[in-house]
Amino acid sequence: KGFAQHHMEFTATYQSCLLFNAGNDGEGHPNVLRLLDAFTMRGAGFLVFPFYCNGDLFSLVELEHMKEDDAKRSIWQVMDAISYIHSLGYCHDNICPENILIDDHNNMIVCDSARALRLLNGQPPPKPPRFRGRWVYSPLERFNSPGSGFDGVKTDVFAIGATLLTMLSGCH
Repeated sequence: KGFAQHHMEFTATYQSCLLFNAGNDGEGHPNVLRLLDAFTMRGAGFLVFPFYCNGDLFSLVELEHMKEDDAKRSIWQVMDAISYIHSLGYCHDNICPENILIDDHNNMIVCDSARALRLLNGQPPPKPPRFRGRWVYSPLERFNSPGSGFDGVKTDVFAIGATLLTMLSGCH
């Protein structure tokens, strides 16, 4: 990728992080990754986030599936975080176990807002962006009906359901 492409991706990620941190009330959301700092050095952009030593949800369920009560508590936190992102006028468009971090109290933290899409009049763009995620967490309509419209909110809901299935089964 050229410098211009990297710069555009950095800028878009930085802007979505700032928006998700501030939100409508300036407080952000406890289950959405916080941006601590951002800076450039020698032409490269850097974003600084908290470190979560418990890793991500993928690493957890790779070892063993979650108990139903734990999965229920965790998925509610993810749904609350995604609902918050939707309330800001965005869809996440990349929900998967690798993009859900686990804090010291076993709370779920949604991360990777690089692909977040702005909803136009409550709706995402009519054509889906080029797919760059994990196909397992995307609905088939995204691939079978190109040009027939793209609903990022429904895509997020499908991805949450697929993530819950992974949590309960341990299969991915």
